[in-house]
Amino acid sequence: MTSLHQAVQERHLEPSKSLRSFQVQGIPKSTLHDRETGKHAPRGVNGNRSLSLAQEKAILAEIDAYAQQGTLLTPANIAELAKELCGSQLSKNWASKFVNRPGDQLDAKYYVVQEAARLKADTLGTRQAFYRLVSAEMQLFAVHANGR
Repeated sequence: MTSLHQAVQERHLEPSKSLRSFQVQGIPKSTLHDRETGKHAPRGVNGNRSLSLAQEKAILAEIDAYAQQGTLLTPANIAELAKELCGSQLSKNWASKFVNRPGDQLDAKYYVVQEAARLKADTLGTRQAFYRLVSAEMQLFAVHANGR
């Protein structure tokens, strides 16, 4: 915990304590006053946010739930989830910035567009065609299933 955070908590517990008394700790009284009144909140707390912290945690949980089921989401999918949650349109690059922000605890990353196209092409028919080709090549070179 930073000394500024400790000073804010101490000031909250003892409102009668003078702001000047905190200058001894190296914290200017104007800084403490601004933090106390909410003029300058800690970094990342009161910025221009599209989603609240609780909504962001819900999005992260949803992304991880999809990943556990074997479905990795594209940035467009993540943006759609967020749009449903907040009820408004998000910026063009919001999903990419959200996933790459430092400090976020996201176990699963999303696929890029090329990988998403590859996943869409992964159907029963394409797998059967692949194994038919492999089987034909094995017969051509007389490779048996036991490797002899």
